[in-house]
Amino acid sequence: RFFKEIFTREVLLKVAGALKSCNMRRLRIDLLRFMVKKWNSDSDMILMAQALYENKDFLDAFNVLKKVRNKKLCGYQKLLFKLGIFLERRVPSSLKVLKRACAKEKDSEVPAIFIYYLVKNGKLDESFRVFDRNRKVLSKAYGSVPVVKAALSALLEKAVAEERYSQAYS
Repeated sequence: RFFKEIFTREVLLKVAGALKSCNMRRLRIDLLRFMVKKWNSDSDMILMAQALYENKDFLDAFNVLKKVRNKKLCGYQKLLFKLGIFLERRVPSSLKVLKRACAKEKDSEVPAIFIYYLVKNGKLDESFRVFDRNRKVLSKAYGSVPVVKAALSALLEKAVAEERYSQAYS
């Protein structure tokens, strides 16, 4: 409580980052919850939702994300789609909005999200094209990024179900 009352938002963000690296999840979530109440900013809400997501509190993360006002932020869009995957829910957004919001992102999550939703919508050829364009970054992230693992598993399952083995294993 002492830290919360005295330090600025920027210092508290650094503390939250340090708590993440020390694997002190609950304390980090409590701090972020305080920050959301005090400053009520979209970025704080996204950080809190991300912390809940990392803690596998998907429904709580989704409920926090609903309160974000600027729905066009990349962090919001990525987290919304990731939660849609793990909660197995329809997402109140489109891949076009995600693409526009995250045009400058170079991580593995955006192409993985595209692959997952393209597969789920029956667009296997298009999902293979996204996979081929991002093969290196996706293969590096496969073991450590849950959304990449989910997307590639969905792609492989669909390819095998449709007897497109050669495309899946090339």
